[in-house]
Amino acid sequence: MRHWDGDCLVFNPRNASTHLLSSESYEVLRTLQQSKASLLEAELARELAGDDLLPEGFALELARCLQHFEDLGLAESLPA
Repeated sequence: MRHWDGDCLVFNPRNASTHLLSSESYEVLRTLQQSKASLLEAELARELAGDDLLPEGFALELARCLQHFEDLGLAESLPA
């Protein structure tokens, strides 16, 4: 990953693809990478929000972001 001025360039060595992410998407991916264990979506949302209240629609946007990462091969969901 390379991060600068609100954008992030991510290279996926599994399929040799490069992706440009927004700063918000970068924060989600960075938080996933830095976690020591698998996170449930609710846990990830709390981690990203910190002490702030989650804005309305945040959970839906996070779910879309995670699905997009999975579609790109940048993350994978684990079976329940």
